[in-house]
Amino acid sequence: MKRICKIVKIVVNLCLGLGFLLLVLLGACNPITKPNLPEPTLPQGFIYEEASPSKFVLPVDIGFFPNYPNRIYVVGKQGFIWLVLDGEEQPRPILDMIDKVNNTHDRGMLSATIHPDFPEQPYLYVLYTYDPPQVFNQTGEAGKEGVGQRVSRLSRFELDATKNYKVVIPESEVVLLGKNSTWQNIGDPSAKISNHDAPWACGNMGHFTQDCVPSEGETHSIGKVLFALDGSLLVSTGDAADVVRADQKALRALELDSLAGKILRIDPMTGEGLADNPFYDGNPNSNRSKVYQLGLRNPFRFAVHPVSSQVIVTDVGWESWEEINVAPKGADFGWPCYEGGIYTSGPTPIKQPGYANFDYCKGYYETRQSTPPIYAWSRGGIAGAVIGGTVIYGNNFPSRYQNIFCFDNFIQGVVDCLRFNASHQVILNQQRYADILKFGEGITYTSMAQGPDGALYLVSPIPQANDVQSKIHRIRYAP
Repeated sequence: MKRICKIVKIVVNLCLGLGFLLLVLLGACNPITKPNLPEPTLPQGFIYEEASPSKFVLPVDIGFFPNYPNRIYVVGKQGFIWLVLDGEEQPRPILDMIDKVNNTHDRGMLSATIHPDFPEQPYLYVLYTYDPPQVFNQTGEAGKEGVGQRVSRLSRFELDATKNYKVVIPESEVVLLGKNSTWQNIGDPSAKISNHDAPWACGNMGHFTQDCVPSEGETHSIGKVLFALDGSLLVSTGDAADVVRADQKALRALELDSLAGKILRIDPMTGEGLADNPFYDGNPNSNRSKVYQLGLRNPFRFAVHPVSSQVIVTDVGWESWEEINVAPKGADFGWPCYEGGIYTSGPTPIKQPGYANFDYCKGYYETRQSTPPIYAWSRGGIAGAVIGGTVIYGNNFPSRYQNIFCFDNFIQGVVDCLRFNASHQVILNQQRYADILKFGEGITYTSMAQGPDGALYLVSPIPQANDVQSKIHRIRYAP
């Protein structure tokens, strides 16, 4: 009976989870269906193909088990993580968190990673928007899968060695971020984000709750979790604000004492901020001690360069810009007072009514300096969203396609790449702007990972047919 109930929940979640296909991810507000994309095209010698016969429901993230090249994990936003072993999906998921995950619109279980010292450190890290147990006593927007205000968490699970690491140990969850992401700190769990008068989740300006990750918006919740080369854990969080109208909640992206709108850097065992973080204040549990970079709107995806350890952040824009940020720790990217702009001339102040008139932004323009994106483009009213991929490294691809960072112009299905030089700095053209390498068209993804075989593996919740399921795809070079 319990399994039947879960199947019913899955069906309901599909209807809610398809909100991922809304342009709220992109900063607009009209629903979309499957993009009318051309057939995938890639440079000569590259092949785009299915990597597994299995279909997955709303897959949003993909990765590989370190030291186990035949194992792939696939994250489904409704709360499952599946295991693909030697190309075949295993009958039992690694993790089932459907009862804890809020899967409305762009919320959900959006990312996972495995400890790089696996299996000596048999840990799985999971980033998700949280439905506390109290939701089961509520109805409407405050109830299970409601679109009222919520919070998010990052949790660590231990994989079961006695089961060949195919499942997690029951009850092994340890909350690393969001220990105070609880029902009591949600604010108003029945309030939609359009209600700008509702109390804020996780505290408000000047009074932010420690270790609480707000997710009031139906999008801009959490994003990606990855390990840095030094063994620290990096996490991206959105501003959790209104994607349509100017919302003062977005200002917390610029506040060091809020965990929203940031790249965070923490200890993977304790969740504490690290002493060499740029804003460490002596208390490893304070919010600002965990902040690595700030001023981000929706850093849904980011990557770490495998040699230089640079963090490459793709920030989904509002109505005008999409941007890619490559900057040292401590960088302030300026959202919501700045967005986009040209690298050589600096970021662009927000011109839309609302933000530019905030007293906060007026003071910001006078006293603080924003770090411009390394690359940005104006959408000019055309739908789109920048979705980061991975840094392609190694000699599996021709030299022209090595040491590059690829990103997807979602909806248009155009994949371009930043190029790095031998010193692993972004190559700039004569105008001192990032020199972009065209790579593919007709391809959309929400996560890309380079496999042990050097090929690129992709997943996307955009159905490949008239259903809600998608397959893993692979890009490999076969001249």
